Amino acid sequence: MAKAALARAERGERPGSTTLSALPPITRRTQVVDALREAIVSGRFQPGAKITELDLAKRFAISRGPIREAIRELINEGLLVNRPYSATHVAAVDERTIAEAYDLRRVLEVHAWRLAWPRSDAHLKAVLEERHEALQRALGAGNIFEEIRAEMTFHSTSFEFSGSELLVSTWRQIAQRIQLGFSVYQVGVGGPASGEHWRYLEFALGDDFDALRREVERHIDQGMAGVRDFFSIRPQHS
Repeated sequence: MAKAALARAERGERPGSTTLSALPPITRRTQVVDALREAIVSGRFQPGAKITELDLAKRFAISRGPIREAIRELINEGLLVNRPYSATHVAAVDERTIAEAYDLRRVLEVHAWRLAWPRSDAHLKAVLEERHEALQRALGAGNIFEEIRAEMTFHSTSFEFSGSELLVSTWRQIAQRIQLGFSVYQVGVGGPASGEHWRYLEFALGDDFDALRREVERHIDQGMAGVRDFFSIRPQHS
């Protein structure tokens, strides 16, 4: 966890929210879902923020039909919630939400590597190394949102090489929830824990699956411990 995030929490600072005016205009209908998902996952829309078809249609300069479809899809993904007798809101993210995502991720990431291991050829290793380099660059740049995005991309590798479309789809939903939580609370992957990805890479490039399995479990458990440390000192707000 980034030291800066802990320092902000100790000072009682809260991440700023972003209004609809910060969204870029949409020129193609196929971009609606991706643009709205990005605005949510990046933390530009805070949990609990009200989402309406009319406001989005005006801002994106597009008809309400694609907006309605995008909202429906993101509700299915769990990023938006439709409350009875109320408007649609960005899903709430708290320690419990992130913890549940981590518990599921722990099981699925090991399973993804078990499926990907027989496919662990030069291509997989090259992709993993390239993504690790991108993660290190993001850590060095100090942009917390790019750090989070790069880490999720790095960990996506085993899922993408697993050969299971269902596993990839499930991972994407979990990763979005984790990324949303980290973006909202501005918790990054920098600081002392950043070197842990070197360990992960070393085992993933090795030839001992059991050693990799233990490292994946340890890596995710340590990440969850960091999240709990953050929430334990984060001031509570009404």
